[in-house]
Amino acid sequence: MRIAIAYVLVGLVLSPIAVLAQDDLTSDQLRRMYEDALSQLKSAQDRRSELARENENLRAQITELEQKVRELQEQLDTIADVTLRVRSERAAWDAFLEAEPAIRRIWLGFLHENTLPRLDYRTVLDSNWPFYAIRP
Repeated sequence: MRIAIAYVLVGLVLSPIAVLAQDDLTSDQLRRMYEDALSQLKSAQDRRSELARENENLRAQITELEQKVRELQEQLDTIADVTLRVRSERAAWDAFLEAEPAIRRIWLGFLHENTLPRLDYRTVLDSNWPFYAIRP
């Protein structure tokens, strides 16, 4: 961008020198050259302002993405803390079961037995399901 502005400024500085070197230029040609130089300068300034707007938009997107990264990092830290706590509790439970063989046998028996009641799907699909136990 700076290079383009530099070229335009160099062109503006060298244009009068080139004009002076040519003796047969008319005022219309000089006016046209001046207007061309102005239009080039205006287009360079417009492009610069357009790039500045794009830069602002990109900075706003970067700010949003950095905020999302911070939020996700907080979630990750929370998950890591919970995972560590659960693993620690499991290790303590395993150590307790190793120290207490009687409780270990009871615990393993509980795990291998299917002591949880099975849910009958027909009961769940019953239209009176939550109230079927209330019937006289």
